[in-house]
Amino acid sequence: MRLSQNQIVSFVMVPVTLFILGTIVYFNSLSGSFHADDAFHIISNPLIRHADEPLLMWNSIAQRTHFVTYYTFALNYAVHKLDVTGYHWVNLWLHISAAVTVFWLTRMIVSLSRQCDLWKTPEKFWMSFLTALIFLLHPIQTEVVNYISQRSVCLGALLYILTVCLYIKGRLGGRFSILCFSGSVLCLLLGMLTHSMVFTLPLMIFLIEGIFFKSFMKKEGKGRFFGYALVMFLLTFLFALSRSGGMNALSPVMSQSHEGDQITWMSYLLTQIEVVGTYLKMFVWPFGQNFDYDVPMTVSIFSVRIGIVLLLGTAIIFMVLRQLQSKDFLLISVSWFFLGLWGGSGIHPQEVVMAEHRLYLSVIGLAMLLTILLFQYIVNKRLRTVVIIILLAGFSFLTIQRNRIWKDDFSLWSDVVKKSPNKSRGYVNLAVAHMDRNDHQKAVEYLYKAIEMNPRNLDAYTRLGLISLAQENFDQAKANFEKAVAIDSTRAFPFNNLGVVYLLEKEYYKAEEAFNQALVNKPSLLEPRLNLIRIYKARKEYDKALNQYKRLAILYPDNRQVLSGLAELYTLIGEDDKAAQVRELLEK
Repeated sequence: MRLSQNQIVSFVMVPVTLFILGTIVYFNSLSGSFHADDAFHIISNPLIRHADEPLLMWNSIAQRTHFVTYYTFALNYAVHKLDVTGYHWVNLWLHISAAVTVFWLTRMIVSLSRQCDLWKTPEKFWMSFLTALIFLLHPIQTEVVNYISQRSVCLGALLYILTVCLYIKGRLGGRFSILCFSGSVLCLLLGMLTHSMVFTLPLMIFLIEGIFFKSFMKKEGKGRFFGYALVMFLLTFLFALSRSGGMNALSPVMSQSHEGDQITWMSYLLTQIEVVGTYLKMFVWPFGQNFDYDVPMTVSIFSVRIGIVLLLGTAIIFMVLRQLQSKDFLLISVSWFFLGLWGGSGIHPQEVVMAEHRLYLSVIGLAMLLTILLFQYIVNKRLRTVVIIILLAGFSFLTIQRNRIWKDDFSLWSDVVKKSPNKSRGYVNLAVAHMDRNDHQKAVEYLYKAIEMNPRNLDAYTRLGLISLAQENFDQAKANFEKAVAIDSTRAFPFNNLGVVYLLEKEYYKAEEAFNQALVNKPSLLEPRLNLIRIYKARKEYDKALNQYKRLAILYPDNRQVLSGLAELYTLIGEDDKAAQVRELLEK
């Protein structure tokens, strides 16, 4: 079957154009480093070393709702090991793929919308393409693309959009409708194993059905809609139930967005009203982006900022409801923004009150809204084209500039400290960046600054201890690690670091106790096991050392430190043949 000219443009030219533009704008992001949680999810995560054993990963990960994301990390590791460029390429491809699905989604919504009947077919195409371009190029998306651990957001959004697109395609009928519905449910299931944002999908499908098909008011299509809806609601209800956290979700938590604040359901809700206003401002005026926003909790409904946001929100809702019959595209745009934001922010209050990656899915609604405003209020086509070109060029320039901030930890956390000067976390992470450059004097300065802001900053004491340990000041190192342990006894690294001090002082039993406690707190951690082996070798307890090495060789089959240590131990106990076999693995 030959494709028509319109199909060639939609299926070939649009994806190719989006790929080229996306690659150009994000090309300087490919040299960026790992950041923050990437160390936990990728660098030191033994599970991603087993791409050929998905069941091992499934049975081992704490949150199976992240299984698909972790498996993509495993595939990355199988091909690129820890070469960060490969991980960046995958994030970029997923972002471009999401932009392609945004084009498909908008194309179908535009064709269904009565509001868009004012425009001819070519203009509808350009409206869809512009929406995809805004989604692709807007600088607010840079966090998801550059921060590799946020791949779950990008991948989850891609599956979310595909679920909706395949539903609409199936709802339009045709011989492949059942296949489309089945594909939609499959994308929903994969989305549940990727990100919690999918719990808003039933509401999104219900809105689309009500706005464009109205099957609950007409007999035609009723059975098809309700059959699909029943499956979707059951799946998402069970998913939301598993993610709710039960009564623990109602307990107050300490805020990571403002020093010393406590988060309750009410304060979180009030704060989110203000945060929505900030998100809207960032979309319209994308300057001052920050990886770690300083957002104080709002405890009173009479806040001036809440009043302004509520006033604007009420005006938008009133405008939509007043013209409901003719403004269906506007209604779906606003609905997508709020449902996408709810999905991105999670089911229950989060310790981090505001983060740019939570806006990723919602940008689609804002892009649709901006597109319809440009086409409706700028009638002159030449003027509209000029405005669009300037707009997209501005977004692209700001995105390229923002990518540079994500080059490494030093540039990223320097930017955070500049924009959130009253948060201790930025100073701790900037200190770590200086430690990586062996500038311990500057690192200590920033760490004491962090402790001055927050005397209970466990990470600051831990880093001070590491600097003292490197300078062989064991008493000072021990004092700092003990402070860290006293602040939070559930963390693993403070116990491991304290054990290292005892090990260097040859207090083996105290060291063993500290390492074992570190493993109780975090069983998958590599360092305490390697340190326990050092104790066993010092005591000549070679059987215990060998058992630990064998376990580590299973968890970390490609770790050269583990394999070389195992080879040395085999040589030490006289098993030269086995030592040679391990060395052969090292040479491969």
